[in-house]
Amino acid sequence: MKIPLGIRATLKKKACMHGYWPVNIEDTGDYYFQLWRWPKESGKSLQEKNMFTYENAILKIGSEEYKSTSITKDDRFASFIVNLNSGSKNISAEFTNAKASKRCGAYYVYVTHMDSFLVENHIHN
Repeated sequence: MKIPLGIRATLKKKACMHGYWPVNIEDTGDYYFQLWRWPKESGKSLQEKNMFTYENAILKIGSEEYKSTSITKDDRFASFIVNLNSGSKNISAEFTNAKASKRCGAYYVYVTHMDSFLVENHIHN
């Protein structure tokens, strides 16, 4: 995926952007979410080149909000497993400091239905 020039310039300036993705959940079930600041292939940790130290991740799906446990300096992403019903939803994701007074959007969110995740990672239930 190519990032438009204007957004790339903003990312290089360490600016924080926020937003949401409108999605349609086709199958009810458990979903595995990974929230990243950088693309997976970059190899960077969440804390690299940031305006502030991330302490937590927040995933918001519709009116439900999920908060992660603490983020360490070496973490590359924060993850959640969430049970979702089918239907249209808005999803947003962000990282916060300890007091949640500073927030920065997760620019990369990878989502996998848990059935697929278990098969892809050779995990037997």
